[in-house]
Amino acid sequence: MSMGGRQRVVSAWIMVKDGGGFKFFDTAQMGSFYGGFLAQLPRSVHPKVFEFSKKLPKILQVRLLQRDHIWADLFGNDYPDFPDVALYFFPSANIERSKRNNSCLFDILEIRKSVMICYVDGVELLIFTSKQLDEDSQ
Repeated sequence: MSMGGRQRVVSAWIMVKDGGGFKFFDTAQMGSFYGGFLAQLPRSVHPKVFEFSKKLPKILQVRLLQRDHIWADLFGNDYPDFPDVALYFFPSANIERSKRNNSCLFDILEIRKSVMICYVDGVELLIFTSKQLDEDSQ
């Protein structure tokens, strides 16, 4: 969980407390809010990740980062899989707007080959689509 002196939590695309979401503070999406997401921990989770999850704000302030800038450092020539996932972010099933946001946000991340990045309590959180996981983990 520690990388180069900084704590890092790697998360596949996948949740932030009921009605929570992501707000961009840079790029062309500046100020855009994508809401209606729920956060969920995997079945087995490191205690540090569990404690970190309690500190998540309802709205994560994110920016886009090109995947290729960090991918090789994190995963080499491989894809992330279950041990790399600290949190899952899911669109809320009961919020219609969430479905539209989900689709639009996926498009942004895939077309631009990007990940979202934010910092919570000194921890770097990387958020990417489940398509970026290895096939068995999707």
